[in-house]
Amino acid sequence: MRIKYIVPALLLVLFGCGPISGPQPPTPTPQPIPDPQCSVTGEAHSCWHWPPDSTMPLYACPVKDANGGIVGVVNVTGGPAQCPTNPAPTPTPTPVPVPTDCNPILDAGLMPPLNSDDWSDAGFSPSFQNDVTDAVKKAQAACPTVWNQPASASSCLTSADKIDQGYLLISKQLQYKGLRAAQAVDASGRLYDHLYICLTSTKCESWKLFEYNAGCLTGNPYKGTYLSPQPPSPTPVPTPTPTPIGGCTAPVTPKVDKFNDLAVINGWFDATAQFYNGETRRWDGVYVIGYCDSIGFVNRLHCPARMECGEIPNPVAVKCEERVACERLGVSGDINGEPKWVSDGPIIYNDNIFKAKCNGGTKIKICSSDGFVCSPEASC
Repeated sequence: MRIKYIVPALLLVLFGCGPISGPQPPTPTPQPIPDPQCSVTGEAHSCWHWPPDSTMPLYACPVKDANGGIVGVVNVTGGPAQCPTNPAPTPTPTPVPVPTDCNPILDAGLMPPLNSDDWSDAGFSPSFQNDVTDAVKKAQAACPTVWNQPASASSCLTSADKIDQGYLLISKQLQYKGLRAAQAVDASGRLYDHLYICLTSTKCESWKLFEYNAGCLTGNPYKGTYLSPQPPSPTPVPTPTPTPIGGCTAPVTPKVDKFNDLAVINGWFDATAQFYNGETRRWDGVYVIGYCDSIGFVNRLHCPARMECGEIPNPVAVKCEERVACERLGVSGDINGEPKWVSDGPIIYNDNIFKAKCNGGTKIKICSSDGFVCSPEASC
């Protein structure tokens, strides 16, 4: 009966319980790391390194974005020749300079004679009440941070030391209307506390718009019309605006005063130029008043260049087919001129120059050809 216990015992004696002895595989000999070697593994690139989990040295290839910046590393075994091709850098577009609304630069061609120490008071009534009122409102909208908030309801600047800036803002808005306007100076170049608005080089109105102790608008700003003691210089005769067949006949369109908000029609941004019915100027400097009334838009503050054909009965028989030509004239001063579309990306233009599309940008607006009058920005 003990035989069945002897056989297992013999097996234990023959084979035992420990590891089986025999030849082991050779340990690999470390390979040298080629040059150049990475100084910091995982952060450097364009060099060789030996990661802990690799059986051989690897070359760290740089991965670049479209602008050439290093965004990562790819390890390869064959060196620089195996590195993936990076995309060619995309040139960064040059930003379009944007005028500073709070520190505008006055037009040198619309500067009045600023020193009037030897001028005489002519005793005329004021001519620019509506122009000044409108310029103040537009100056408040252009740079609201200079005015007590809300700017649209404020008659005071944020402080008295902002008065010269206030005169600058209002002067710029008057220049947009074609008027010669700027803050007056004395013979030494020191700023006076009033504004000059001139139609000629020898006749100007003086407007004291602010109280210097508080920076608030005055109640009676007109101070008089002054004449130069010098003989008047010949007034240059403005070049008449060409009016070809099918162009813009009288009444000739004044300078555009504003643009409506851009509307999207069949996928295109569509703009409508608006013209002021009050005292305003044409591009050739001729004084205009009541333009909207004269083309059938009676008792309106603003109006388009002409009525649409078939819009409403036209009591003054102004030709509706002149609408586009007159609109071109109003936004550029040229019967064949064009407005200026502005975007932070490429623009697709329509055959109708008052329509356009974005082509990759985020915002777009339309302006007069000189860039001074623009619509509100629209999102692409």
